[in-house]
Amino acid sequence: MKNVIVIPVLNEEKHILEVLEKTEKSVETKDIIYVVDNDSTDNSIALIKEKFPEVKIIQEKKRGKGNAIRLGFEAALLHKPEFVTMIDGDGEKDPEDIPVLVKTAKASGADMIIGRRVASRSLRREILKRFENFWLRYATGFDVKDGSSGFNVILAESLKKMTLVSEEFEIEPEIILECRKNSMTVLEHPIKTPLFSPTKVSLTHILEINGFFDRWVLDWIGNRDCDLPIMKKISLKIFCSLGLLIFGSNKNQK
Repeated sequence: MKNVIVIPVLNEEKHILEVLEKTEKSVETKDIIYVVDNDSTDNSIALIKEKFPEVKIIQEKKRGKGNAIRLGFEAALLHKPEFVTMIDGDGEKDPEDIPVLVKTAKASGADMIIGRRVASRSLRREILKRFENFWLRYATGFDVKDGSSGFNVILAESLKKMTLVSEEFEIEPEIILECRKNSMTVLEHPIKTPLFSPTKVSLTHILEINGFFDRWVLDWIGNRDCDLPIMKKISLKIFCSLGLLIFGSNKNQK
């Protein structure tokens, strides 16, 4: 088994060394770690190069978390792994849970395991999470309680089937939607949350996530491969159209 871990980073000099230390201790020696730097202006990358020279680094201009993760996924798949893991570099999620999620994926045969947090870092994130999870459950049928976790273990062969275009935080619900579109299975497993740093999700991000979801679902409903029941199609078409009308459309399109 080979697992490639993708860690997006933006100015995480306070936490990234501990994240990488825990990651290295938690994964197997043949596993590979990628850090995708989103144009950090602090000492994050210098510290990584000094303390973890074996970690592979992808540096890019600041284009958003989604773009960073997509670049990491592309690089990860070149190694022909069995699993690809995404986990944030801010220390909120504990890399020691990686083996647990991988074990759950192998035992269940699921295409993706989401690391489900048991608490939120802020009231704004909790409100967003509940709203987002409601619509993800409704549209996909998956029992999702933390669709924006940012800590997922994905079967590499399943990841290859996804068409991901998100540039920002909407990458997280997009992966779940792509799983449903491709008739995959998604499960959750509780994880530890040792640190709650200030949220980086702004009001603009929230509107973009909402707009992306609405546009994605509307596009899917319009395709012949959409196997949703007719009444669910109708209700989603109504509410997603209203969402775009009220809150505006998202810049990313499928």
